[in-house]
Amino acid sequence: MKKRILSFITSLAILLTIFACYQIEVKADNPTPAKGEYNIDVESSSSMFRVVEAVLSINEGEMTAVLTLSGTGYSKLFMGTGEEALLATEADYIYFVEDEDGMYTYEIPVSALDTGIDVAAFSISKEKWYDRVLTFDSDTLVLLEGVYDIDVTSSSSMFRIVEAVLKSKDGEMTAILTLSGTGYSKLFMGTGEQALLATEADYIYFIADGEGMYTYEIPVSALDLGIDVAAFSISKEKWYDRVLTFESSTLTKLFSPGDSIFNGGEEDKIKVGKSMLAFLSNKQVTLENQCGKVVFNGEAIDGFIAGASGNVYFEMKNLKDEDEYKDSDYDAVIELNLYDDAGNPLFSESGSGSATVTVPYEADVPDGYSVKVYYIGTSGNEEVEAVYDKENKTITFTVEHFSEYAIQMESNIVEGEVSPKTGESNLIVIFGIGICAVILGAYSFVAIKRRRRHEI
Repeated sequence: MKKRILSFITSLAILLTIFACYQIEVKADNPTPAKGEYNIDVESSSSMFRVVEAVLSINEGEMTAVLTLSGTGYSKLFMGTGEEALLATEADYIYFVEDEDGMYTYEIPVSALDTGIDVAAFSISKEKWYDRVLTFDSDTLVLLEGVYDIDVTSSSSMFRIVEAVLKSKDGEMTAILTLSGTGYSKLFMGTGEQALLATEADYIYFIADGEGMYTYEIPVSALDLGIDVAAFSISKEKWYDRVLTFESSTLTKLFSPGDSIFNGGEEDKIKVGKSMLAFLSNKQVTLENQCGKVVFNGEAIDGFIAGASGNVYFEMKNLKDEDEYKDSDYDAVIELNLYDDAGNPLFSESGSGSATVTVPYEADVPDGYSVKVYYIGTSGNEEVEAVYDKENKTITFTVEHFSEYAIQMESNIVEGEVSPKTGESNLIVIFGIGICAVILGAYSFVAIKRRRRHEI
C-alpha cells in the first residue's frame, strides 16, 4: 500500500513538474513587448481594492501603469508595505488623480509582470495603511486601441514589406501591409501546405493602393513573435512560406480613437488610411490644408466610409491661377475632391450629409460690399449661402457635394444708397446732374434766341 501511495505521489510530482514547465514555456512564448501602451488585467489580493481598468506603458524596458479603482476610498498609494509607508516621505506617496468620470486613478511603476507587487493603500475613512498585492497578467495584454506605424521583419527578401499600418480595435489587431513588389496575388495565414487545402474564402487578395502598390489586410495574432504567412506567386503559380514578425519596439501611434482632425499642412492632398476610417463612423471630422478646412458631419462620414475602397484621399486647392479662371472676375475658385484608392469619387452627390467649408479671404471688404460664393455648375452658377467673418478674414459656406466653388466680392449698392467710396448719395448725384442739364439747356435756348434777333 505504501508503495502505491509513494508511486502515486511520485507520478503526481512528475505531472506537476511537467505542467509547471509547460506554464513557464507558455509564458516564455509571450514575450513582454518592448514598447507601447496596453490594456491589461490586474489581480488584487483584496476585493476592497478592485482595479477596474489598467493601462500599461512600456518604453525602453521601463513600465508604468495607470490604475482606475472601483471606488474612491483611498487618497494615496505607496509601493511597498503599509509598515514601510509609515516611514516614507511625502515624495514617496502616489496621490489619486480624478478622471473626467470622477473615478480615482493612480500612476504607479511596475517592476514585473505575472509577479505579485506589494502596494500599500491609505484609507481616507480609516486613516490607516492597508497592505495589497497586485499581479499584472501578461496573458491579457492588448494593444491600446488606435492606428500605429510598425516595422515588420520578413523571413525572405523576396517578400519585403515597405509599410505596415497596425490597427487595434475591440481587442483584436489587423495590419495593412504594403509590399515592395507586385509578384503575389494572395496570402494565406498559415503555411503553403495548409494553403493548398484551404478554401477560397480563406485567401487574402491584394488591393492596389492609389500609387499602384499591392496591399493586403491580415490579422495579427501577436507582436514580437513569428507569424506564418503563405504567399502565392503570380509568375511561379505556387505557394511560398514566409514568417513575419511585428516589432513592438518600432510602434509609433498615428491615430487615437478620439482623434478627428487631419492636417495636411502645405500639401493639397490628405490621405486618411483605411485603418483610421473604422474609428470615424458617425463622428464630426475635420480635414484642413493650406487652402482652408472642411468639417464633415457624421452622416457624410458614414456615407463615404461605406462607399470607399481602401484609403480615402481629400484634395482642396485654389484654381484661380489656372488657365480656365485666371482672367475671370473671381477672387478664388476652390476645388474640392474626395476619392478612394480605385479613383472612385466620394461625396460627389447630394443626399449623404453635409460639409462646412472655411477658406481665408484676405481682401478688405468695404461697407456696401459683400463676399459671394457660387457653385460652378454645367448649366450656370448657383449662389451658395455664405458668411464672411471680417475679424478673422474668412468665408464659410456649407455644401452637400464636392465640386468647384467661386468666391468674389460684389457691390450691394442700389439707387438711393450712400456710396462707400465717395460718401455721397446716388440721388444727390443724379439731382445735381439734372440741374446741370437744365442750366445748360436754358443757356443754349437764350443763346439761340439772341442769335436770331441779331440776324433780323
